[in-house]
Amino acid sequence: STGKVKHPHRLYSLKKVYSKADVDSLFTVELPKLDGVNLSITYVGKFLNTILTRGNGEFGESVAHLSKVIKDIPVKIDSDSSYTFVGEVLTDNENVENFRNYVAGALGLKSAKEAVSRNLCFVVHDVLNLELDFLDRMKLARQFGFKTVDEGDYSKYPQDGIVYRTNSYAKELELGTTNKH
Repeated sequence: STGKVKHPHRLYSLKKVYSKADVDSLFTVELPKLDGVNLSITYVGKFLNTILTRGNGEFGESVAHLSKVIKDIPVKIDSDSSYTFVGEVLTDNENVENFRNYVAGALGLKSAKEAVSRNLCFVVHDVLNLELDFLDRMKLARQFGFKTVDEGDYSKYPQDGIVYRTNSYAKELELGTTNKH
């Protein structure tokens, strides 16, 4: 189904800094900030339940009809629990002037057949509402068949800086969240 759908877990923004000197020393994990289109993908039990664009962080557009044409999204996972994976949709196509607009345009297509030529893929950058340290969440995502931002060469994809984060789940809770920076 298409239209606005409430995210199972609110999606928050990143805080921008312009100098590594402004990054707290507890942020020891350094990742590329991939410049694609953000999606949240939720599984209930073993099965894919929703695929939503970020939207305003509370509500997103359903793009579940494109699940088979976005590479690296497992049809099902080996778990009876519910999980929400958040990441970026990117394109393997070269010679694209504006990658983000190209990918966003593909996600707006009603026909999966039309979207196939966009060569879309998905890279996880977090697993929400899971009481594990960050790198353990990434390991879990890989075990379920996802590509993750902490492993692999993403140099061919456009990037919008570097993300610094803490690996500690306890520190994440202590630091809290923000809607927008």
